[in-house]
Amino acid sequence: MAPFERPNIEHLKQDRDVDGLIGALEDADSDVCRGAARVLGEIGDARAVEPLIAALRDESDDGRLCWVSAAEALGKIGDAQAVEPLVAALLQARPMPGRPDDDYQDAREFAIRALGEIGDARAVGPLIAMLKDSDEYLRCAAATALVGMGDARAAQPLAAALRDPVENVRWAAARALAKVGAPAVEPLIAALEEDSQNAHQAAAWALGEIAEGRAVDALVAAFKDGDWRVRGETIEALKKIGAPAVESLIAALNDGWYPDLRRAAAEALEIIGGPEAQRALADYHER
Repeated sequence: MAPFERPNIEHLKQDRDVDGLIGALEDADSDVCRGAARVLGEIGDARAVEPLIAALRDESDDGRLCWVSAAEALGKIGDAQAVEPLVAALLQARPMPGRPDDDYQDAREFAIRALGEIGDARAVGPLIAMLKDSDEYLRCAAATALVGMGDARAAQPLAAALRDPVENVRWAAARALAKVGAPAVEPLIAALEEDSQNAHQAAAWALGEIAEGRAVDALVAAFKDGDWRVRGETIEALKKIGAPAVESLIAALNDGWYPDLRRAAAEALEIIGGPEAQRALADYHER
């Protein structure tokens, strides 16, 4: 290559020249570095992992501009040896002098996304810590990354995130709790009992996705105390739980204080079906 000639990323991509792209990661032009990282992520060759990790550790101004692309590429390649460097980049990243804060936030956000895509259990602790970050985008990214992990260690912190003032964070946490499954049921029931309608709505949805009978009584109680959004989610959850909810729903048909609950219980029993539900519904409609 002639002096000062920049690598042509498109040509390297067409040739699938992994070695050439790895070399381009060290180019002084940050656009070249970012382009090389992006293409290496698309190719997915494990030989790129160490050079991309080195790019994450580059503290120069131009090097920091490549962090986002390097982190994204590592997530696409999905190699477990990238986990610790990504965690380090997440914890050690700091604002770049003279650069807007968005560049700093994006670098951390992409590191979080990469950790979620790799799905290694070593990332769970750092991701849990990010649920309390002051930046709402990072909290949302951390909860979203935990969705694919389904790790029981995250159940309590994710349930706490259901109280987050930002809707996207709450629903990302709810999706993650649904993936955790059975270990998340008790924290979700506790969330239903807290004084937060926002938490109730997201918790009811997650309990419906898990569909365990343990949640039935708490869902019925949440219906009585909740607004229309919470009531909608609790009834949908009870429908998904199915047969284990029938007894409580039949009892709700006789609730003298909550006509909305009676109507919703009847609707749920129609969906669930079965002889016991049909007999109770016949009695209900004869009144």
